[in-house]
Amino acid sequence: ATMLILLLCWSIDLQVGGINLLVACYAAMALYVAHKMVFGRLPYLTWERPELPIGHVRKVKLDKERARRGMLPLSTYGKAYWTVLSVFIVPYESMVIYIDTLVTKQNAEDSKVAMKEKRSKGYVLSPQERTHSRIHSEFNKEMVAAQHPLMRFFLAAVFYFYHYNTLVLKTLVPTLVNGIVTVFENGFYYERTVEEIFEEFSDDTTLSRIYLWHLYEELEHHQESVQLFHDYYGPLLGSLITVSIVPLLQFLLHTINVFALLATFLSLNVAAYPTAVTSFLYDLVQNEVMTIWSSSLVLAKASSDKKKIAADLANYRLRFSQKYGISLEPSKEFLVL
Repeated sequence: ATMLILLLCWSIDLQVGGINLLVACYAAMALYVAHKMVFGRLPYLTWERPELPIGHVRKVKLDKERARRGMLPLSTYGKAYWTVLSVFIVPYESMVIYIDTLVTKQNAEDSKVAMKEKRSKGYVLSPQERTHSRIHSEFNKEMVAAQHPLMRFFLAAVFYFYHYNTLVLKTLVPTLVNGIVTVFENGFYYERTVEEIFEEFSDDTTLSRIYLWHLYEELEHHQESVQLFHDYYGPLLGSLITVSIVPLLQFLLHTINVFALLATFLSLNVAAYPTAVTSFLYDLVQNEVMTIWSSSLVLAKASSDKKKIAADLANYRLRFSQKYGISLEPSKEFLVL
């Protein structure tokens, strides 16, 4: 995607002092995203093996009545993006659960032993992802029902696109799927700071509630997928897989942006079109910086130190509690979104 955009920019001969302005603007955007995403994290990196687990399994349910009352048309690129991502998440989580089961051991009997061992250690990757899939699936049904007929057809087509593509990937190239899951799960922590996440979801819609809870749990378990990946494949094969999946993961993430842009156009809110195109181009750059940054950390077996992660999680819980009056601490009570 970057090469195509650069070629397009280069073909539009808008130059000042021998410099193509569009290429320069795109390069500046990439440097800005890299600076924002990468350099603030560097002081906290460590190469020590993380102490896992640090997450908890929660009982969560969706307030469907509240969700129905708060449904909004996909009239801006931001709304469309997070909605399309919610559609993508359901088949994506099936890949995570599949891989989490697959990488335990080579054969079925050893796999049962390994799964018991993981549960005894309190690993939360699969249990949390199953809950994510269920909540997003329930929300998606309510959200799709609230859209106009053409948008409903479009979102259904998007779901089946991801459903069958992830099914093919799991069947044909499970090793590459493992790499995709590892880099993407790791990227959830490094793509945005806690402050940026809460700024992105500043409203009180059900969609924001779901994502703020979901992203918190991604922060909790992002190291589990990485550690399991390293333990299963070892340094050489793991490095080869990590490098090879970067273009494939970037392609998957770019399709989400393309579908979000198309959904914005289908909303017929013409005033939002210019901003949608700008946000779309920015997101392409952000996707590519995130995948390169996350894969580099996986290759180097680097992660944020435990004090930094603990501070981020504590800050996240405080802000979530202040925003909704709901605690993310482990509880026997249901967390209602």
